[in-house]
Amino acid sequence: MLLSVMYFNDFLTLEDINYLIIIPLLPVAANIVVLETYYLQSAKSIHIIMINTIFSLILLFILGLYL
Repeated sequence: MLLSVMYFNDFLTLEDINYLIIIPLLPVAANIVVLETYYLQSAKSIHIIMINTIFSLILLFILGLYL
C-alpha cells in the first residue's frame, strides 16, 4: 500500500517499484552460518537458511517469468 501511495505521489517510478519488489525475495546471507559456526560451534540454523534459500530461488524464478 505504501508503494502505491508513493507511486501516485510521484516519489517512485514503475522501474523503482520493480526493484523494490525483488528485495524481500532475496535469500538470507550464508554469512550467518559461518558466524554461528565460529562463535557458537554449531550450525543449528543451517536447515532453516537452506529452506529459505530454496524458497527464495523458486519465488525469484516465478517473478522472472512474470516480468
